[in-house]
Amino acid sequence: MRTKITSTKSQLKSFIDGPLGRDMRRELRVWQKMAEEEFAIATDLLQLGKIQGRIEAIKQMMILPNIMMDLLESMEDEEDES
Repeated sequence: MRTKITSTKSQLKSFIDGPLGRDMRRELRVWQKMAEEEFAIATDLLQLGKIQGRIEAIKQMMILPNIMMDLLESMEDEEDES
């Protein structure tokens, strides 16, 4: 399945380097720290698994704009080769 990205590279770069992107990454780091603290005291295996999943999702959200940038660049490369 092909991902459709409507943002431009310039818009993504502005987001990544801009205040909104920085604020979101800062907030996601807070969420990650809280989840890691919760993980440290969890005792139930199901709870541990859920927390691990949450931590992984947070990490992926922090790098999502960069992944989108990479996808745009690869799509441009494919267009250039056509």
